Amino acid sequence: MLTAMILNSDLLLRLQEEEVAGDDVTVVMMVTLIIWIGLFVYLFQLDRKVKDLGEQVKSDMPGK
Repeated sequence: MLTAMILNSDLLLRLQEEEVAGDDVTVVMMVTLIIWIGLFVYLFQLDRKVKDLGEQVKSDMPGK
């Protein structure tokens, strides 16, 4: 009887650890996704600014 209770508590503990580990993986993946999205948004905005500056330089050049 005592052995069965110990085995059941051990099984429950393992199941809880697996749930926590699964939650940790989800959190890590969500943070990574947010970082990648932020990086792409930043690069997109930077690209637009560089294009605008390039157009300004071309329009300010004499002879055009």
